[in-house]
Amino acid sequence: WWLTGALGRAAVQIKLPPLTQARVQQLVLAIPPATDSALAKTVTALVAAINDGAPEWPAGLAVAAGVDVRQLRLAAAWTGECQPGGWVAGDGSGSAAVELTGPAGQAVLAVEVSASGQLQRADVTLLP
Repeated sequence: WWLTGALGRAAVQIKLPPLTQARVQQLVLAIPPATDSALAKTVTALVAAINDGAPEWPAGLAVAAGVDVRQLRLAAAWTGECQPGGWVAGDGSGSAAVELTGPAGQAVLAVEVSASGQLQRADVTLLP
């Protein structure tokens, strides 16, 4: 289910085994990043880059070697100009995954940053 709060919307999942006495196997919470955190600023910059067609990494964004901007171009082509929606995964400080919805489609942008704020990973999953 979805929880809505001051920082946005987040996904919550509870997994139960098929037993007569239900026991929680897993509880998953998606924690949105704080508004002024390096993670939130990185996600905002990447969404803006997607909306610009992602010709290159946003200026001023520190990016680790091997992280490929083509993932953002894929999202730009699939969704068109998009808006972030609910947070579907993440710990709120080093990683986050957010739904992107545009006129042409939906995707999930997953981002990881280091403690210093350097982008370590940016992956896009296209949604049908």
